[in-house]
Amino acid sequence: MKSIRLLVRDAARAIQGSVAPPWAGAIVGALAADPETIAELDTAMQRFQVDAPPEAWRESFVDSDEELDPDAWGAVVDLPTRLIFWSGGPGPEEGASSAPVLDKGELTSAELPYEWLPAWQIVRTRDGWRERVEAARQTQLEHAPLDMRAVLYDRLLEWLADALCGGQYNNSDDPVVSIHAAWLATPRDDLAGQTPRDVLIAQQQWIEQDLQWRRSEWSRLGRPPAGVPRESRAYRHAGIGLHEFIMYYDLVRHLLGKAWEEQPADFANRDTLLGWLRHEQSRWLLNSVHDGTPDAFVPGEVIDLERQRIPLTADAESQMIDCDCPLCQMMAEESFGPTFIHFDTVHFDMEFVFSPYRTRKEWEFDYGPEGERTGAEDADETDESDLPDEDVVRTVQVSGPLPGGAGTRESGPALRVGLPFRANLVEMMTGSAEAPVVGAFEPSEMESLMRQAPTDRLWMNSRIATPPASASRSQRLQSYLFEVAAHSVELRDDVKSSAEHTRMVERLIEDFANLRAAMRQQDFARVGRLTEECVDLLNAIGVARQEVAVKCADLEKSFRRLEKTICERTDEETSEADQRKRPPKKK
Repeated sequence: MKSIRLLVRDAARAIQGSVAPPWAGAIVGALAADPETIAELDTAMQRFQVDAPPEAWRESFVDSDEELDPDAWGAVVDLPTRLIFWSGGPGPEEGASSAPVLDKGELTSAELPYEWLPAWQIVRTRDGWRERVEAARQTQLEHAPLDMRAVLYDRLLEWLADALCGGQYNNSDDPVVSIHAAWLATPRDDLAGQTPRDVLIAQQQWIEQDLQWRRSEWSRLGRPPAGVPRESRAYRHAGIGLHEFIMYYDLVRHLLGKAWEEQPADFANRDTLLGWLRHEQSRWLLNSVHDGTPDAFVPGEVIDLERQRIPLTADAESQMIDCDCPLCQMMAEESFGPTFIHFDTVHFDMEFVFSPYRTRKEWEFDYGPEGERTGAEDADETDESDLPDEDVVRTVQVSGPLPGGAGTRESGPALRVGLPFRANLVEMMTGSAEAPVVGAFEPSEMESLMRQAPTDRLWMNSRIATPPASASRSQRLQSYLFEVAAHSVELRDDVKSSAEHTRMVERLIEDFANLRAAMRQQDFARVGRLTEECVDLLNAIGVARQEVAVKCADLEKSFRRLEKTICERTDEETSEADQRKRPPKKK
């Protein structure tokens, strides 16, 4: 395997060395963290390294800023200018790609996706690289990067004070909405002619994708991703992600609403009002919202974690939405992997200026010219009376461990799950009629479907995708655990008309919890005994309730698949076991 010679430069130093192609791929992937210095690249390389110090990638590098050998297959990476000069062989491609994960320097089968910021450029030759880098660095000195947060947070207060004291919005139908919309839609010289809305949504999609890949990294490698250093360019000049976009909307509405309610006397004195706005903004960003409740969160911490590219996770208490639900139990078990949570824009005013859509055409496609949902969106329309109040936290999505989870999880920043979603999630998991699932069967169809239903149409509210044949044991195990848990919840809902049969399913769920405990303890004999107990219960339920007999038979197959996968040993484990069985060699 031909090595690749790399020259990596920052503003203070340059290092040069040769690496194998997998290492080169990981280095290129780490550039997605937008490092500006070699030390920041060390931190970014932790994304693609397991059980290795951050600087392990450059053990063979030496300080040097010499030209590369013209015959070498190599590249120059200039971190401050985001320029990559690559020649002599296949190199990185623009757009989304993936890079290998290295375990103690050795290549693994895992790969993690990444995508650079659009500012990074690939030049397919090394000719004249030094002159081009020097010119780019000079341009950077002459044009300081835009400090958009100084405008979005500091200049915002001046705008609000002027708008409130000027009185030009007093006759609006809703002055709060009018002032907010005007602020977002007004081009500004200190934003290079852009509007605040322009910079709020410019990098939102890219940041959301990067955070999704950080969630995948956390689930696959079993540890939180390394955050972007707070002193780095990537943090200081980070774009606005979805969570900061939502926090910002709530901040503006909080300031305007509270000022209109509590400070109307100060509208005649701009300086007094401006001082109050500064204090209130700091208080809101740095203190807990809904303090003392399960929904408490600190807006500034939410923003800080997103700028570090660290996903938000729910703690065990928040995940236990229903203590009798095996899905909730599994999501709360630390050995099963992290559970990620997300804020939502459900409470936003339905006007284009407040939305995260990039163009009005995109917005009108979903909402129509008048801001009302159209077409396929009608099925998901929510009555206004069901929407959370202004002061209710809007955490409305929960995603469990992603495929390929490594098992053990390290703790990370946690945010509690909001109450509005809590009820919806319980309804979804229990198959309540108040939370219909798209594609669910009508009650009139139930009897015929139960008599002869193919298994892919049998489960109405808990359909689980079958893992592919190429899936790893970890992926199959995770899939089968969710399959058993989800089907057990649906079965409990099917028999809820009978207290006796409900207790039988609850015993099944208890045995399933004990089975998972035996799995974590690697007590395979107990796993087998508990599986048999679960199968006996399913047989009894199927005999007593003929309308769910097919479901019970299918769930028995799920338990059998799970047992087989739990007790399945990897080649390495089998080899170790065989080694232990061999008699000692005679001396």
